[in-house]
Amino acid sequence: MKFNVRLEIGNYCNLKCPLCIRERGFVTKDMLNNLHLSLDDVKKFLPRRVLSFKSGKFPIKTVILSGAVAEPTLNPECIEIVEYLSRYVFVVIDSNGSTRNVDWWSKLGQTGVECGFGVDSIKPNNNKYRINSNTDKVIENMKAFAASGGKAKWKYLPYKHNEDEQEEQQRIAESIGAEFVIIQPRPAKNVPVDASKQFPEEKNVVHYVDNNSPHYYCKLFGTVGDYLIEISPEGIVYPCCMTAENIYCAYKDYFISGNTRVNPSEEYGKAYKVFKETIVPLIEDNGGITSLSLHHHRIEEILGGGFYQALVKSWENKYHYCKNNCVNGKYEFKADTL
Repeated sequence: MKFNVRLEIGNYCNLKCPLCIRERGFVTKDMLNNLHLSLDDVKKFLPRRVLSFKSGKFPIKTVILSGAVAEPTLNPECIEIVEYLSRYVFVVIDSNGSTRNVDWWSKLGQTGVECGFGVDSIKPNNNKYRINSNTDKVIENMKAFAASGGKAKWKYLPYKHNEDEQEEQQRIAESIGAEFVIIQPRPAKNVPVDASKQFPEEKNVVHYVDNNSPHYYCKLFGTVGDYLIEISPEGIVYPCCMTAENIYCAYKDYFISGNTRVNPSEEYGKAYKVFKETIVPLIEDNGGITSLSLHHHRIEEILGGGFYQALVKSWENKYHYCKNNCVNGKYEFKADTL
């Protein structure tokens, strides 16, 4: 079994997307815009010995520079980090594309890396989801990236305000040599955009959850045959993006000051309550939040440690955060043990 890693290389972002945990109260201002991972940090978190899908107990195949709170291209050493990782594994970047300038993007493209560019609307003053994004700048950056050898993906996220643009966005994408991909948005409440649009099964549509499947295989344990883990800029190895926001809530003091206590607050809603009752005890019983930290343990020790083993076993329980929050308990959880 091979591992894919989603790595956040900072906690800075230039946009204000309403569905992002940065904008929904889970992550407060004192937890943001104060950390960039250095190249040395990345080498410590993901050393050469694990960056090979041909060897090792936990071989890493792909590193995705993305995350719950970060725009990776804002990291001042982003290109150097890509160059290091690309020597050993496949590297993918998820970006809003509205950063830097064409010279910088051209240099990034020369690494041959794959990058997904999040595009909102091509109509003037119509970026209602990717707030503060400049679509003209995104397209120019994408052109420079693709022209210099980068593998560009134009990611179209359809909402009511841009749903009439699909054909034109696809035409522009193809004209600059970018692959056109439709991202199906998650249904959501209390946000100033309609995220309920549904799409037929098409080869270029990415679905967050396959509702036609009789089982839901947690992506930590291989929805597509490979494991996927996530690493925060603070070095916490957590199971998936769905747990990220609640880990930030449960261990708020740790992310602000290093205090490892569990946040006593219950103000984050029903999903957090279930997370605190079913996931936090697994963390605490197996060494606390620092047991998941790459500043304290090697990645092999974390993945082979008590928390991840306990997480799999806990899926036997009817009342569980993963079942209740991810798919509302409609699916059976199955996984190979690590």
